[in-house]
Amino acid sequence: MDGVERARGDELTGRRFQWLRVPLDGGSSGRETDLELSAKPRETWHLGACVVLTD
Repeated sequence: MDGVERARGDELTGRRFQWLRVPLDGGSSGRETDLELSAKPRETWHLGACVVLTD
């Protein structure tokens, strides 16, 4: 977020999954945020779900 890495997952073998917590703070008025996900070159992954919770 804003050019700073906020979360990093472990390297997983096939058919495994992992939850990653990414803390976001949009301030009192809120703001849009882009999350950029990446993988090592020539490797793939799949995003199975995205859950957004508020305090």
